[in-house]
Amino acid sequence: MMKHTSEKITPNDGQLRPPFRRTLLFAAMLQASLPALTACGDTVTSVQADQKAQAARDPFRADHPHAAAHPGDNLPSLGTDPADRPAPPPDELKAARAKKQAEQAMHPAQQNQDAGATALASAATTAAGLMQTPDAARAAAAMAKGMAEGAVTGRINQTAQSWLSHFGNARVQLNIDETLSLRDSSFDLLHPWWETPENMVFSQASLHRNDDRNQTNLGLGWRHWGKAGPLARKPWRGDYMVGLNAFLDYDLSRDHARWGLGGEYWRNDFKLDANTYLRLTNWKDSPDLEDYEERPADGWDVRAQGWLPSYPQLGAKLSYEQYYGHDVGLFGYDHLQKDPHAFTAGLTWTPVPLLTFSAEQRQGKQGENDTRIGLDITLNPDLTWQQQTDPTAVAVMRSLAGSRHDFVERNNNIVLEYRKKEVIAIDLPERLEGKSGLAVPLNVTVSKAKYGLQNIVWDDASLLAAGGQLTCQTRTDCSVKMPAFHPDGNNTWMISAVAHDRKG
Repeated sequence: MMKHTSEKITPNDGQLRPPFRRTLLFAAMLQASLPALTACGDTVTSVQADQKAQAARDPFRADHPHAAAHPGDNLPSLGTDPADRPAPPPDELKAARAKKQAEQAMHPAQQNQDAGATALASAATTAAGLMQTPDAARAAAAMAKGMAEGAVTGRINQTAQSWLSHFGNARVQLNIDETLSLRDSSFDLLHPWWETPENMVFSQASLHRNDDRNQTNLGLGWRHWGKAGPLARKPWRGDYMVGLNAFLDYDLSRDHARWGLGGEYWRNDFKLDANTYLRLTNWKDSPDLEDYEERPADGWDVRAQGWLPSYPQLGAKLSYEQYYGHDVGLFGYDHLQKDPHAFTAGLTWTPVPLLTFSAEQRQGKQGENDTRIGLDITLNPDLTWQQQTDPTAVAVMRSLAGSRHDFVERNNNIVLEYRKKEVIAIDLPERLEGKSGLAVPLNVTVSKAKYGLQNIVWDDASLLAAGGQLTCQTRTDCSVKMPAFHPDGNNTWMISAVAHDRKG
């Protein structure tokens, strides 16, 4: 920090005096290079500490009593002539040197050192540019502001990743349908509660909005990783994962609930999932269709996904789903079907672990179909930002080791079944008896008429054919004239009525 006392600034052709200009330049250069110097200082300390810690256990250091000198090392001999030391086998020496080089390449301290050198070079270049800037004070202030904003942004990103790692694997899914709406978008979070190399107990939560309905899903699952063993035949030889899960699905907007059971079978570059869905709540008034009720539909599905081992960024998925009910809205409440089913085929492309683009086509009964284009953003707290944006890391995602925290594949949307409400009802006597030619009263009782009674349409064809007659004074006040009696014939006739309200 610098302190100015009695020095005065006077106009000089619109420029600052040289002493103050040099002060600003020095302050800007110091602020620009401080993070890099700090990183380099930490790196040197870390490297020195690592070298001291490895000195006792590295068998190929020049100061080790049993190490062999390498022609290109130019390391001094400390008390022992290199010619007197026994040289290790060439293969062992090459392997050890390769291992040491790999460790140094992956060492975080080395990465920090490179980052510090880059920052120093950038700061020096920027400072050199400031020397040639007419308004050095403003340029220095802008430089300091930019570096401060970069430091704050980097800190925020680091804090966000650190905060997210306490919860688990997160995914933001943005799906765009044919009308360019985001109706099937969602947010998912998977958190492992207990994990070993062979087993994991986890929870998965989801929040999404489908067809103007806010829904949530909460599940608990178990996964087991094992080996098929040497006696297993192809293609079942190798590692695998099997899992079980149970979910509670709840519609926050309409209070529907169902539960689901699922199973998983995964291998490298392949996933197979099966799920069943059973309702927990019954009929409720539907806001989608007037005078209809709705409830969750029972159903099940099977889903398969696969990726090319030679190009793991490209994958394909297939699924089949079946639901049961008289009027089920698998493709929406405006396309009701009985016991509908659907096949879905799609392609996925994952350029980097962070992003996945998808396109799928779903085909159902009676020509029903829809097309979806999706974008998945997956934040994995186990990976750094560089790893999440590294194309070569996609291959690891397709392996069993890299997919341990992948989400359960299921239909989180509660598919609904609909039925027409009874808005009008009339009651007729079950039986009328009388002598031939007499008029017997027939009273109609309107037990329900939400929109009022408009008229009643009678079906009395059999009565008229036998010589009888139905006469109504009002819509509900009628009488039946009995036909002639036939000793050897049928003397029973059927009449029926259909009531219509004012809405038809």
